[in-house]
Amino acid sequence: MAGGGTYTSALCSVGGNRPAQNESWNGTSWSEISEQNTFRNQSGGSADSNTLGLIYGGEAPPVTSITESWDGTTWAEVADMATARSFGSGATGGQSGGSSSSLGVGGQIAPGARTGLTEEWTFPPATASALQVGDMWFNSSSSTLKGYGTAAGIPATTWATGGSLNTGHGYGTGFGLQTAALSAFGGYPTHIANTELYNGTAWTEVNNGNTARRNLGSFGVQGSGLAFSGGPPFGSTRLTESWNGTSWTEVSDLPAGVYDNRGIGTSSSSGLSIGGDPGQVSTVNEWNGSSWGSFTALNTGRSQLMTSNAGSVTAGLVWGGETPSLTANTELWNGSSWTEVNNLNTARGNAGFNGISTAALTFGGNPGSSPSQSAICEYWNGTSWTEVNDLGTGINGGIAPAGGATSGLSSGGTSAPNTQNTGTEEWTATAVVSTVTTS
Repeated sequence: MAGGGTYTSALCSVGGNRPAQNESWNGTSWSEISEQNTFRNQSGGSADSNTLGLIYGGEAPPVTSITESWDGTTWAEVADMATARSFGSGATGGQSGGSSSSLGVGGQIAPGARTGLTEEWTFPPATASALQVGDMWFNSSSSTLKGYGTAAGIPATTWATGGSLNTGHGYGTGFGLQTAALSAFGGYPTHIANTELYNGTAWTEVNNGNTARRNLGSFGVQGSGLAFSGGPPFGSTRLTESWNGTSWTEVSDLPAGVYDNRGIGTSSSSGLSIGGDPGQVSTVNEWNGSSWGSFTALNTGRSQLMTSNAGSVTAGLVWGGETPSLTANTELWNGSSWTEVNNLNTARGNAGFNGISTAALTFGGNPGSSPSQSAICEYWNGTSWTEVNDLGTGINGGIAPAGGATSGLSSGGTSAPNTQNTGTEEWTATAVVSTVTTS
């Protein structure tokens, strides 16, 4: 069971091997309430009261990251967890009360694979809202009718200069968050295995990878990640290295050699390798913590693509890349199939990227014109792409993915043909909700 609250106002959600059953406690008795939109068992949850609660994760099946909020009347799907899991614990309040109002703690990300990952929930999340465009409500205190306008969910954004890398990482890779990132490998014409960590202010060189290479894929967070494929030799390299926060270890190889592929995942125990060359493949492989296996292929094969790097094996987004021509095509993964959705405004490949399937960011890249290093930045709100403020410097080629869609990081890549970029820029989004009011 999942839920919470106080001894006079509580919420309980039951899954298990029986139909979903949700009940509300008013201090005297229990009453049945409506079911959540997606039935699942072994979910996590928390609540402030019987009118304010949260259910997240669980097995639908498969393991899911879906999150739903309860407002006393209905369940509404809101921003997903970064990592799908079941058997997770919930703690510390429900939807409101501060920056750590609810915690998703530990759980199981796949059969037999446990995680210690903790995620914090804030309500409303930046750039998102539990209410959708067109929803209306009446404020009885002010006798005002209000509704969300069409601008809701499009953030005000800024780029700011961060600390510089010690070594340029053009054609490299990386992962992590804006204040806890990793940039590694890359280089041209000399390939490197250098690894650097970012603390939100400065980069520090740490232990190198085992094999110097470039044009590779990756996923993870600063303390746990995976880097795979690349070259040279290009088209045959299957090498995978696992990062434990301190050092790199060679683990099981990919089933086939690729380069210019990309990844989705938030730890070294679960994630995806997507697309790549030679031949702009549609291949997707899943990493289960010890080995690679086959996964549902993309609709459109591509290389030099971009992904929602902080997504999961049950919820992801890919866009752009080469097919071999540059494409603006975007595909959404919902845990069972890839679906084509709204395109980018500007087709390009080799751009920077971060976020999840409902809130993502892409920046820079090759737009197919001169110069090949662009500064264009676009934001995905779960439905469509919107151009927002540009990068300070145009870049291309191996920009290390890091951050979420409300706090991104751009580092590495090339700032001119064959010029290894050492600059870092930090992206911040401000949640500004517009309203349409009539009285």
